[in-house]
Amino acid sequence: MENTPYIEEPFYFGEQKQCLGVLTAPVDASLRKEARPLVVIMLNSGLVHREGPFRLNVRLARQLAELGVFALRVDLSGKGDSPERKGLNNRESVAADWEAIRTTLVAKFDTPRVVVMGLCSGADNAIKVSVADDMVKGLILLDPVVPQDSRFALRKLLIKLKSRRAVGRVLRGLQSLIMPKGDEQQALNLRDLPWAGELEQCMTRLVACKGKVLAVFSSYAFDYYNQQGQFVRALSIDGFDQICSELYWPHVAHTYTAESHRQALIKTARDWVAEHQQVLRV
Repeated sequence: MENTPYIEEPFYFGEQKQCLGVLTAPVDASLRKEARPLVVIMLNSGLVHREGPFRLNVRLARQLAELGVFALRVDLSGKGDSPERKGLNNRESVAADWEAIRTTLVAKFDTPRVVVMGLCSGADNAIKVSVADDMVKGLILLDPVVPQDSRFALRKLLIKLKSRRAVGRVLRGLQSLIMPKGDEQQALNLRDLPWAGELEQCMTRLVACKGKVLAVFSSYAFDYYNQQGQFVRALSIDGFDQICSELYWPHVAHTYTAESHRQALIKTARDWVAEHQQVLRV
């Protein structure tokens, strides 16, 4: 469209080009011919369409284009406009999709540098596809499941004792916007989490290649995350604190139902990419 700082075009991937995404590109022709462009790939969350909850991915993608960064919103197989891959489990299907996305990107851009972004199950898949892929230089993870540190249980108890009525009521109220009471653990059980060791392996690789990570935790994560800095402490990987930007927003719903919270996330992610894009392109 005229008078916009971006161009949007379909992105087909898969063995028969059966899967669909949308590539948001800078309007500047010279940027679209870069030898090593930066591409932020946004994976589906659950069964949510590639637009993301409340068009979150669309809005962020268009702001990234203003920075000269490409953004690719994809429907993984069985989600949105992409058909299911018959006979494959989720992990196998995601791996096949990732290989197809990767192949198509390389054909289009030669040597792109990639940041993978995902919310909830999208964060799980982002970690899994990035474990051993040197093309991936960064991650934007929204409510990833992470280990508890040694003082997690004590902090959780103190929170309940200190503000049982106030904090407990607020947290339960926020979580009720996402799912019925009692379904939080069931939702975690339904997620296809990375295997034991994959999270650590992924972050160790990013430390080694001087990559970057943005991790944002909402009220949804309260059962396994309750203090900013827990992610870095629990993994205890040398140098991880230097590459990981970690935020805890316990007042925010999992799918960013409030417009002010969506705006805050979009600004945070955009600013993070702007700050680190030169490093991510190396």
